[in-house]
Amino acid sequence: MLCDFVKDAPCLGLIQPHQYRAPEVILNIPWDEKVDIWSIGVMIWDMFYDHNLFDYRDLEGKPSTTYHLAQMVALLGPPPKDFLCRSTTDALWEWFDEEGNWKAQIQIPDTSLEKAESRLTGEEKLNFPKFIWRMLKWKPEERSSAHELLEDDWLKDASK
Repeated sequence: MLCDFVKDAPCLGLIQPHQYRAPEVILNIPWDEKVDIWSIGVMIWDMFYDHNLFDYRDLEGKPSTTYHLAQMVALLGPPPKDFLCRSTTDALWEWFDEEGNWKAQIQIPDTSLEKAESRLTGEEKLNFPKFIWRMLKWKPEERSSAHELLEDDWLKDASK
């Protein structure tokens, strides 16, 4: 069952396991039910491929926000400047400049959802990443709702 649990007001603070954290949670931006849409997108990918879409660990295997964000930038491109300005922490300027460009010490990985997709063929190879993209947006308000996702062609085709 896929549904949206609507909260009365935006929240702050860490929630979600590391690998499923939405960008607004990582960047200390007020969040709402759209964090769950992000998590579902990542979880669907992880279950389908049996590995994490985002590797949140550094080279020593320790949780690293820098590595996690670098992978998000690789897949989504740089975050919109107006999104970063919502953050309540100055720590984000360790990773991004005033325009939203990556400036941290580690390089952005050379990857994309399309490059990472390796199991499907034909129309499914195009439609599955499109379905995932609908959930993985920097700005929560740009993510599809649960209702919209249930109407997605990829899900309808997969249920036949």
